[in-house]
Amino acid sequence: MQISDVDFSQSKIIFVSQSFNSYQKDSVNFKNLPFELWEIKRFTNNTVVIDQHISNSNETIESLSNIKNSNIISSVNKEVKTYNEEDIIESTNKELISKWIELKENVKDLNGTQILAKKGYLSLLIGKKTVAYFNFYKNKIRMDFNRGNINVDGSKSKNYFTLDDPKQISQESSWEWKSGTRGNVYRITIDKNTDLDYIKFLIIQKYKNLVER
Repeated sequence: MQISDVDFSQSKIIFVSQSFNSYQKDSVNFKNLPFELWEIKRFTNNTVVIDQHISNSNETIESLSNIKNSNIISSVNKEVKTYNEEDIIESTNKELISKWIELKENVKDLNGTQILAKKGYLSLLIGKKTVAYFNFYKNKIRMDFNRGNINVDGSKSKNYFTLDDPKQISQESSWEWKSGTRGNVYRITIDKNTDLDYIKFLIIQKYKNLVER
């Protein structure tokens, strides 16, 4: 990888500590800030737990007036572009947006998951692991599952994923890295006629694959 391959507009500053006080948590309690707080704890049985402080605020830093160093913060926000769900789905037709909202409701009961906006797509995450990627177009949503890698010697990456898809709505795509390792992904199109219960059936398979790692 070369430095030109890195999208620095997607960079974030991550603070890791055993704990943060209320002032520190409030300081990042805004939407779209390029900063994250993570608390790390180690227990006597050597279990390590890492939790992210998630902001539920809909207020942006720009909405505050007379804030000290506001020009500096605005400059950082211009350089480091953060995205929200509305940015990603805005070009999709209203019927499909309703379909997306319904799908989100369907997968809410998958413990530990969250929807995160990235440049050009949304991710369904469990912790830092991606369950599915969602790319939005005017008349469709494309859902991708990362299947895993096949190494040059033919061996497969840990928990190489095989989708049980009796309706055969998925298509497999692959690419080759410079090392010769082949990456593989399942791609599924969601449109106005898609059965969302079946889509959840597929998502649960990938979710379990990641949880059981």
